[in-house]
Amino acid sequence: MEPSRLRHNSLQPTKELLNPRFEAYRLVTADDGAAPDGFSQTEHDLPGSALTGFVDDPLKLAYKTLKSRFFHRYLCPSKGGSDHLVYIDKQGFVILVTFQAGFKPSFHPLLRLDVDPTVALPSIASCGDHLWLAHDGRSDSPLRLLSTQREAISKSPLSTPRWSAEVLHEYSLPDSCSKRGIKVVDGYTHTNGEFHVLLQAETHRPDNVDHGSKGEKLDNQNQPRPSAKAFGFEISLVHLPAPSSKSGDEAGDSTVGVTSAQLVYRLIGDEPLYIAVLSGRAPETWSLLSEGPLQAVTMDLAAKPTVALTSPSANPGQPALMSDTEKCNISPAYSWAQTADTVTIAFSLPPTLNKADIRVHFSPPSGFSLMLSTEADLGNPKIYELPSNHTTSESTPDSYAKILALAMQRGRYEGRSLWGPIDMEGSLWTWEKARSPSDKSSVIGLLTVHLEKKHEGTRWTHVFAPSLEEESVETSRLSLTDDVDETVDPSELLEARGGLQKYTAVEGSAGAADLGIDRTGMAGPHTSLLQDEMEEEDASVGRPLQITTISMGDSNQSPSIDRTTTTSKILCLPLPTSSVSQIPCVAIQANLDGCLWTFEHGNLLHVETIPALSYVLASKREAHRCHCITSSRGSNSQGVCFAFEGPTPGLASRATGVSGAGSLFFYRSPPRDQSTGKQSLYGESRVIALGKNDTGALLDVTLVPHGASSSPDAVVCLTEHKLLVLQGLL
Repeated sequence: MEPSRLRHNSLQPTKELLNPRFEAYRLVTADDGAAPDGFSQTEHDLPGSALTGFVDDPLKLAYKTLKSRFFHRYLCPSKGGSDHLVYIDKQGFVILVTFQAGFKPSFHPLLRLDVDPTVALPSIASCGDHLWLAHDGRSDSPLRLLSTQREAISKSPLSTPRWSAEVLHEYSLPDSCSKRGIKVVDGYTHTNGEFHVLLQAETHRPDNVDHGSKGEKLDNQNQPRPSAKAFGFEISLVHLPAPSSKSGDEAGDSTVGVTSAQLVYRLIGDEPLYIAVLSGRAPETWSLLSEGPLQAVTMDLAAKPTVALTSPSANPGQPALMSDTEKCNISPAYSWAQTADTVTIAFSLPPTLNKADIRVHFSPPSGFSLMLSTEADLGNPKIYELPSNHTTSESTPDSYAKILALAMQRGRYEGRSLWGPIDMEGSLWTWEKARSPSDKSSVIGLLTVHLEKKHEGTRWTHVFAPSLEEESVETSRLSLTDDVDETVDPSELLEARGGLQKYTAVEGSAGAADLGIDRTGMAGPHTSLLQDEMEEEDASVGRPLQITTISMGDSNQSPSIDRTTTTSKILCLPLPTSSVSQIPCVAIQANLDGCLWTFEHGNLLHVETIPALSYVLASKREAHRCHCITSSRGSNSQGVCFAFEGPTPGLASRATGVSGAGSLFFYRSPPRDQSTGKQSLYGESRVIALGKNDTGALLDVTLVPHGASSSPDAVVCLTEHKLLVLQGLL
């Protein structure tokens, strides 16, 4: 597997797709002439109560296990455009749902899985038209490949077509997947009949995890103690060979073949997946969305033991490997200053180096690489073990220079991204030897990098682009010295202080009470929707977002990993559907709006905007499930949000005075004129009560295409006891 690459993405929306003139959403009622034609809601009893993942004593489950079950897929649509759905009931039966004319559902039990919610939840995913992958969640159970087929139709015109399933093959999971709580996330069928399946399992963070810039295993006393943060999730992609077809002599044999699944790659993180999106098929590309970052598990790290910096190297000609603790405790690693059009970085290195030992490379728009040759003479340095709480005055300057040189040889500044874009033609570096400021009798080596800013006048806050946020309390104590304060001239500080004087006042003084008040008199008592800044409750909407993109490439290449970190929050997940015309999209917060982004080979594309989505969702704290799609009315493309508010699954039947499955809050962005690109001032909203009595809590929702092209799609909601079909909503 190739090393993971880190990108920082601010997810800047396309300005032309925003609607700053937006005013409000207008509530549409059933009596309103603007209501969608033919809207209806029907209820259908389930053959048995659906599986909820709720246990009598929730304290038996870890918090993150419960969190993972919230994102569990309880209702799975078929791939390939059919209107088939599958869910699992409390008894472990896999139930296929088909629809007849008028979206009347029929229920067909296929097979039974062993179910024990206190241990694991069973899961099922579609990997093609009429092909399904089912697993009961236990590590010692096989992954079953099912094929659904329609049975012979009875001659009676009133008879309902029946569907059954055949277990085509079983696959034993790799030993690395021997964890608890295994879930089938998604599947993909290749043209040659082979499959790729994405699995998630509960696990404990191992020591051989590649953390990118925050690295590998911590040695000796620096290794953190086990804690609750070690509980995490492993994401695995496994390859399933195509099932072998039975010969004529074996046609009557009911024995199912068993083959071992092959592990393609593994990732690990502290949080479960929100969703996985297959965002490209040539090459196969997966976009994994989660609350926390995912890291690549290095399979061969155990076979290549790390040589500690404090121990002698086995090969004197090779530099000793350094742990992340030693790499991070070089303080300061460099100094830097800037002007309106330049940034200057200075590294103090051993004077025994030659200019030929140094390699500096610039690449557009902000790429920077600095390497030292492994043959470079570092002056036969004595190896120091630096305590984690050392300061500059406690160690000699030459020891820092030599350890920094070792870190450079190990690739500390290779393939880095600068804070801002640079002009390559005006950027250069110099190497010189000078007298040490602290000791005039000694000589130091000074590597100076001069960067020409691409945008003159832009003030850099750091030298390098932001890295991933600290993953745990244990690693947060390792202060990354890439974040070095700028060396500012004292005269500039005095000038800046004078400029801020008019905005400051002594605490408790008479003038302090007036600070922060709008002195223009123009703001007034407006709501946060009409002001420039969001209120606290508006800003707190949504969940943190990290995106990990896996590109498989050619069959003879290792998968490549891109990790995108962003400060934006995700507001809505894609509405699951089997419609081939619907491209999955997510709603990501952009100030008060919700921008809809699709995935194309891992790249995010802004396609639509739902204005003021953060604002309207801020008042719906019980809207646990929020989904979005893009919808078309005539030639108008619009963004649609579904916010489901209701009781907690498993608790609804125990609560008194609770009826129905809650409410659906429906928001449609204003129509956009295709010729001018402008949107109107008002959007459409609806409030729909879901179900009546004995419905139970909402478990999952999906969009089902109708068999007839002239009929609109239907939104199907799975509750604990019923199936709700909403027609005419889109």
